[in-house]
Amino acid sequence: MSESSAPASGPASKPAVCRRAHRAMATMFEIVIAGLDEAEARDVADAAFVEIDRMERLLSRFNPYSDISRINAAQPGKDVVVEIESAECLRAARRVWEQTEGAFDITAGSPAAPGGPKAPAGMRRIVIDEDSMSVRRLDANVRLDLGGIGKGYAVDVAADLLVEWGVKNALCQGGNSTVRAMGRKPGRDGWQADLQNPSNDRDNLGSVTLHDRSFSGSSTAHSRHIIHPRTGKAISADRAAWALADDATTADALTTALCVMDDDEIKRFAKRNPKLSFILGRRVEGKWRLKAMGPKVLRDTPRKPTQEHDNEK
Repeated sequence: MSESSAPASGPASKPAVCRRAHRAMATMFEIVIAGLDEAEARDVADAAFVEIDRMERLLSRFNPYSDISRINAAQPGKDVVVEIESAECLRAARRVWEQTEGAFDITAGSPAAPGGPKAPAGMRRIVIDEDSMSVRRLDANVRLDLGGIGKGYAVDVAADLLVEWGVKNALCQGGNSTVRAMGRKPGRDGWQADLQNPSNDRDNLGSVTLHDRSFSGSSTAHSRHIIHPRTGKAISADRAAWALADDATTADALTTALCVMDDDEIKRFAKRNPKLSFILGRRVEGKWRLKAMGPKVLRDTPRKPTQEHDNEK
């Protein structure tokens, strides 16, 4: 189901802003378009939502006919031909897996081998053949789950469609966690994205301004949904992370990895990626402490938490 708002009122020179919402992937997606009349903006947004629904059909492990479910059900060593988007999302997952030295791993929830200890699966146990557009598992215990990257990928697919339709100023958002900003909000330098307090949805810890950038956040505060790839267990500490990247796919996956990494791993990651901006959150004695790393992007709020900034190379 989609909803829309009327164009913003004001002088004739002020660009209209149309807001549409649509439920998919167990969350609410929202598209905000500036500069088009309401009818055209509605048509563009609805076309983007059709693509998001298609991504859910391809990427969700809860859909028994999805590409991911077919890979998980196939015999080890058997090639499963997939759609180009599925292969692209899996390649992105492999790239972030390599970039984070395995801290992001879409096989982290794989079951333990019968009679053996739990061992990390690792992306090395799947093969993505770009020539045949096929994927195969190398052993029966590997299970793929795109929950940490699929929503970001769907946001990118929607945003790319908006670009094809000639939209220059828009915001595509998946839930309250992952956004891709295009151009600017009318009268602003960009689009504002908030760091939502993981312990209180009505409170923000700060904000960033986005212009042709993507932003995502993850947290373990409400649920222990992030699995540590090396142990197979959920992260028990109250952690949060927010990251900026060119695309929502990468930003979405990086925040999961940053919640997994220990301090030494984060320092190595920051040193290898000096142009990447990210913010870490740790709850200490009931209060969230933020540490920003890389080029500064975090804007203070009037009632700000404890903050540090580290742009050490």
